[in-house]
Amino acid sequence: MKSSRVKRGCLRGELELSLKGDKNKSEKEVKKMKKTISLLSNMFLASTLFWGVPTLGADELVVKEPADLSGYCHMKFPPMRADTLSWAQPVLDETAGNVIDFYGSCDHDPTGAEEVRIQRRNPSDD
Repeated sequence: MKSSRVKRGCLRGELELSLKGDKNKSEKEVKKMKKTISLLSNMFLASTLFWGVPTLGADELVVKEPADLSGYCHMKFPPMRADTLSWAQPVLDETAGNVIDFYGSCDHDPTGAEEVRIQRRNPSDD
């Protein structure tokens, strides 16, 4: 009888250790899951804020006013960034202090080939 009691005691101790181990493992998994959820929610929030901020496009930088004559417009736009003049689609420099004052055809492209050629000939004095 003593041997059966000893075995039962050992089994209870092993069972208790096993339950404690499972509890610790479960707590670790919960902590890991909480960290993962927190990280994902922060990333979602950051991406929402990033994409929600309106960006300033080239169309917003160009002021176009139709003139009295049909087909002619008065436009004001910043020069292109010097480092983008060789690109297929140059970028207007919104931080430039100067503005190009253009009077001509309404279909003039401020980042077109003609404007690139003019700005390469006459680099801005920054």
